[in-house]
Amino acid sequence: MKINQLLIFLIFPLQIFAQLNENFSDGNFSMNPEWVGDTSSFRVNAALQLQSQGAATTENIYLSTANSRLVDTEWKFYIRLEFNPSSGNFAKFYLCADASDLMGPLNGYYLKIGGVTGNMDAIDLYRQEGISSLKIISGIPGHAGKSINTLRIRVIRDLAGKWTLFSDTLGGNNYTKEGSCIDTKLQTSKYTGLVCHHTSTRGNKFFFDDIIIQQAPIVSYATTVVDGSIVTVFFNKPLLNTSAGIASNYILSAMGNPVSATYDPINSNQIKLLFSGKLPSGSYSLTIQNLIALSGETITPGTSIEFNYIKPLSYGALVIDEIFADPLPVVGLPAEEYIELYNRSADTINLAGFTFSNGSTTGKLFSRKFAPASYLILCSSSFASAFSSYGNVLGLSSWPSLKNSGDPLKISDESGKIIFAVTYSDTWYKNVVKKEGGWSLEMIDPDNLCGEAENWIASENDNGGTPGKVNSVNAHKPDLDPPVLLKAEALDSITIKLYYNEKLDTVAYKNATVLLSPEISLIQMKIEKQDLHAVIIKLNAPLQNRILYTITVENIADCSGNISQKNSATVAIPEKALPGDIIINEILFNPRVGGVDFVEIYNKSDKYLNLNGWGIANIKNGLIANRKAISSETLVIPPHSYLFLSKDPYLIKSQYPFTEITHGITLMSMPSYNNDEGSVILLYDNTEADRFDYKNNYHFKLLTDKKGVSLERISFDGPTNSPDNWHSAAETEGFATPGYKNSQSYTGDGKGFFVDPPVFTPDEDGYKDFTTIHFSFSNPGYIGNLTVFDAQGREIKKIAQNQSLSTDGFFQWDGTSGFGKKVESGYFIILFEVFNLDGDVKKYKETVVVGEK
Repeated sequence: MKINQLLIFLIFPLQIFAQLNENFSDGNFSMNPEWVGDTSSFRVNAALQLQSQGAATTENIYLSTANSRLVDTEWKFYIRLEFNPSSGNFAKFYLCADASDLMGPLNGYYLKIGGVTGNMDAIDLYRQEGISSLKIISGIPGHAGKSINTLRIRVIRDLAGKWTLFSDTLGGNNYTKEGSCIDTKLQTSKYTGLVCHHTSTRGNKFFFDDIIIQQAPIVSYATTVVDGSIVTVFFNKPLLNTSAGIASNYILSAMGNPVSATYDPINSNQIKLLFSGKLPSGSYSLTIQNLIALSGETITPGTSIEFNYIKPLSYGALVIDEIFADPLPVVGLPAEEYIELYNRSADTINLAGFTFSNGSTTGKLFSRKFAPASYLILCSSSFASAFSSYGNVLGLSSWPSLKNSGDPLKISDESGKIIFAVTYSDTWYKNVVKKEGGWSLEMIDPDNLCGEAENWIASENDNGGTPGKVNSVNAHKPDLDPPVLLKAEALDSITIKLYYNEKLDTVAYKNATVLLSPEISLIQMKIEKQDLHAVIIKLNAPLQNRILYTITVENIADCSGNISQKNSATVAIPEKALPGDIIINEILFNPRVGGVDFVEIYNKSDKYLNLNGWGIANIKNGLIANRKAISSETLVIPPHSYLFLSKDPYLIKSQYPFTEITHGITLMSMPSYNNDEGSVILLYDNTEADRFDYKNNYHFKLLTDKKGVSLERISFDGPTNSPDNWHSAAETEGFATPGYKNSQSYTGDGKGFFVDPPVFTPDEDGYKDFTTIHFSFSNPGYIGNLTVFDAQGREIKKIAQNQSLSTDGFFQWDGTSGFGKKVESGYFIILFEVFNLDGDVKKYKETVVVGEK
């Protein structure tokens, strides 16, 4: 004898347990066996059945009798309830208990038949400890929910503590499995019995018969099919290899004997049958003979197992083809949410174990046969009756509430494999009126599995939707376009995520080729299960900081079978930003009529920086307010590059044709920026990273109309909050440069004192519209006066007077006088006088020419 077989006998030694076979054919329940309890409330009727005789009041009555069987046991009994059960009218059958008084505290297992238990009118198995009960098997809802319930119930607990519950809702012996579980908490029994909970009119409506408790026979409680050709049969007892491993002991309808029967000594209650061909979808009967258990019992000759097999479902075998997320205001449909499923496959699908999820809540589907080319309405079980007149309905006790704006929805099979997924959006209605509620979203072509926004639209049915039948917008709309690579993102130094514009084929993607330049080899590539639009790539070596990689993908297929040619994207490792890495570079705060504001930022570092967590804001009552996130996901800004932020970048493009639209980021809303003055705040994790307090008079003084003209930063290294570091965008660039180099930018890095350019033409044509006076000192603490004189020595303009200076900086002169008038062309003298508290005095003088074209 093998060790594991011996252990079974050591743990569960062979004992002669008492058995019970009570059919009340002797006309009484006072002997053979004796039942105790509320004996005056029961009788054996003329049909030789135990019938309740409860009083015309609400009460609980019970009977119990001796029973020491629990392990390796089978219970069978007949019960008839001549009423539709409710919270006040239901039955309990105690399989085992350690006390004869079934109304007091005890330890045992019982069946609750009918009643409101969270599983309406079902047959459920409970474990009771003291006065507390825990449901361990939830039966099939409705199996005890008729006006007259005639049931035969069977329960088996095997040696390992596996409970399996069966029922025949017609009272015969054609059992359906209700459920199973493992529970070994209680190991002994003294009694069995029954309890009737009744109201005043149901006291005599409970009937019991054919109560049998005996050692469990060898039975098969489940089958599974693997790869279409291997049938695994599960038995309630360990088997002898000498009988279980003989292939001729098994005959499968339409297939005959298996090629082999494999016995597993570790799992000796399982047998794997290998057949020469794959099983077609359909119903099967497996006949078994000559099997012997380790404990000595033999299987009943000619025992057969009935099971259905459906080929594993591929993605899209069934689809969500209608979504009713916003039922108000009512147009014609019930004011409750639903989705509709359509079975595209050629098979009838059993939905037992399937789930429906919106990403945060999951609802479980129970057993329901779903025929090919048919529709099924899914909704909350509380509102299933509201949709019953529209077609087949399946109510879920846990309903994932649907967001009006959109949600990621998915249907998964019992193994967790995603059968269909769609992330809808309220933009898919394509109708501003229907978007507000009362109308469903309908799929146009259910065979277009990859189609998303372009394959959905608001229902055209006058009721607002078409639950349970073909969609009102149904049409042939095939997907003929290959998938497009949208972007690549480095999740870490060895992991890259590729984002595509549509769902990918979960098998054919393996045929794709991926190249990285500079070259790094791949060690793994897989579709992201939660997002069929994404591919995860693992690298053989890490990406390096401050290097831009190009990733090229070829021969990847979408779920419609369209194969892409070469698609490329760039990717880099984002680094942590430091103060001053990203700056405010341009702002349009007084847009043209019908236009919108924008703020441009610039990455002045050599790093690739992630803008997730960054935002812009303004100032309200002296505090940072109206924060708007730049991005809630990874958004990398390359070194020395520009991004402009607006609620409508394409409107900006229409008004400023040179706009670099690929550098535009759409925000749902922008902080409000006043036309006269205000503050632009750049935030990093709620910390101020840069700030520009602007005023309308910072614009070029000679501009007659400042509406629609942006303020541009002159020097990346100059102070943000200095008026001298900002100038109106040039007319030659259309008065704004969103997404690209500023028309008035200056990148000079000379030292000392100098004027650049020495000749300028202040005509706002974008070419040398002003001059900058640069200075640099070796020590801090200087105070300066900067004055412009004409050739005759007359003071034209005082640019700075007793102004505290930084060690490096510059001033700007735009060719206007102190009165705000444009000076005549000619030569001018720039005099710069500086001093410090140590008595150090310096004077600088340069000549500059104001010209004109």
